Amino acid sequence: MQRWVATLGVVGLFSACGGGTPVPVTGPGAYQNDFKTTGFFSLLTTPIDNSGMDAAKFVHKLQRTWFSNNVKDAFTGNVPVGTVAIKETYDPQMAASARYVMVKRSTDTWFYEVRKLDGTVDTAGPSGENVAMCHGCHTAFKTTDYLGGTTYKN
Repeated sequence: MQRWVATLGVVGLFSACGGGTPVPVTGPGAYQNDFKTTGFFSLLTTPIDNSGMDAAKFVHKLQRTWFSNNVKDAFTGNVPVGTVAIKETYDPQMAASARYVMVKRSTDTWFYEVRKLDGTVDTAGPSGENVAMCHGCHTAFKTTDYLGGTTYKN
């Protein structure tokens, strides 16, 4: 059985297809069922380079982030429990290299994990609730409930 998911190469399925037929894809949307979401959207049409940005705030250099559809209209204050953000990072040749996942579990609890490109969990990467390696950097984005990249558009 073929799975149909949100288009991740553009801002979102309905903007990409004019509200038409779903498009089969690979990438973060191919495992959206793991996160109980109806799909993802990105504010970016292409990856961005954060290399010149504050290194303490922008650890992921070449990257693109997708957010679960439930926050499509707002990133202020507390986002709903169940919100998912998936940051895909790229090597210098612009090939995808890893995916970093955040899932909101409760008011102040985010679960972090690293996924391989096939969607499986990378057990060598950081994983857990408010894991210090991840959450420590995300405290810089407290006004958007720990979600970074919420104002980027290209």
